Amino acid sequence: MKILFVTPECAPWVKTGDLGEVSAALPKALSERGHDVKVLMPAYKSLQGLLDQGQVLADIVHANDWPTGLAPAYLSRLPDLPGEWLTMSGLEYWSQLSFMKGGLQFADAITTVSPNCAREIQQEPLGVGLQGVLRDHADRLHGILNGIDMAVWHPAVDTFIPQRYDVSTVQTGKQANKAALQTH
Repeated sequence: MKILFVTPECAPWVKTGDLGEVSAALPKALSERGHDVKVLMPAYKSLQGLLDQGQVLADIVHANDWPTGLAPAYLSRLPDLPGEWLTMSGLEYWSQLSFMKGGLQFADAITTVSPNCAREIQQEPLGVGLQGVLRDHADRLHGILNGIDMAVWHPAVDTFIPQRYDVSTVQTGKQANKAALQTH
């Protein structure tokens, strides 16, 4: 399957949080399972030499976070951009255009970081004003537990901890790391 993974950040180039980690690990995991995965990011100045300018046709577009919210909206209505997009049933949010609401309204599926989070964001305060939209689309809202990339975040290879350890040295390794943390 051809998958276009649209994201505003991807480690190691641009990362401000967990999304950068997921945007690096999930496409890699999908590729290892035989899928043709392309990652699409904004053309940040620091990345311009790395860009593939080819046309990408995909079976699935996986859009991540509010900066990519117009992708599902646009794809759902090709080639027209009708005026009803700027209504309450479209992208209008408090008299403004909302990329996030556009993504939620027009996506075929909505995912979040856990089943618990999927429930919580349908209510205040975690719905941050979009809980009604999320409840309206609860049939396509799915919480998927985040995984980790064991090639990076395994204590036997983790370069961010002072004492690496594995199952045979877990006690001494954890004690050494705790002691190092307590000295700071």
